[in-house]
Amino acid sequence: MLFKNLINNTFVVAIDGLEQDYLRDKNYRIARDSDFKELEHPRDADGKFASSGNTKNQEGTLERMKKEVPESVENEIFGETGYIYYTPHRPIENSQEKMLGTKIKPLHERVFVSDKPLSSDKLNDIEAIPISQESKHQFAKELADSGVVGMMNKDGKRFSFVHESTKHDGKIQITYYDKSGAILDSQHNDRASAIEELIEGGFMKILPEEKVGSLIQKVMVG
Repeated sequence: MLFKNLINNTFVVAIDGLEQDYLRDKNYRIARDSDFKELEHPRDADGKFASSGNTKNQEGTLERMKKEVPESVENEIFGETGYIYYTPHRPIENSQEKMLGTKIKPLHERVFVSDKPLSSDKLNDIEAIPISQESKHQFAKELADSGVVGMMNKDGKRFSFVHESTKHDGKIQITYYDKSGAILDSQHNDRASAIEELIEGGFMKILPEEKVGSLIQKVMVG
């Protein structure tokens, strides 16, 4: 059974039968501590696993993104493009350009477009949220570059694992899980696009790689 993903123009495939068995074996192997880390984070020159990076700033941005953007704001910026951000708590001021390191143009009392994408630490400084396709993708790329490989949905009932595709060489796959095991997957050209789909789908909590591995083992074996 196929579900059309309208956001990224990819197909999400419901998993059952032989494919479920195949994916169970494949992902169980990936989830084991040594294999999981080796595949997703190669060792550094000193032999240690590469760091996933500090995600504190990114977690702050994701927490703000859980809230809906007001319809009045959405209407005001309809048709606008670029790196657009929303500051729900206070208006942005032109005097903040120097601190942000970019030129900004107000589009609304609490919305502005930036000449350059803003990193999550800058977003936290002004309590901003990326709301355009371009700014969301850049934030997703930051998550991907920092080594994020799994996220929990805000409903607390589903989690995801971003990994090399088990179906197509050179592709990145998201495998979705609930307490019954693997339920869906989608294929992407890169990790940023995969994580962007997760954010759009309500996956707003970053899971440490060890937690992803233990969760996969729990639902696939249990």
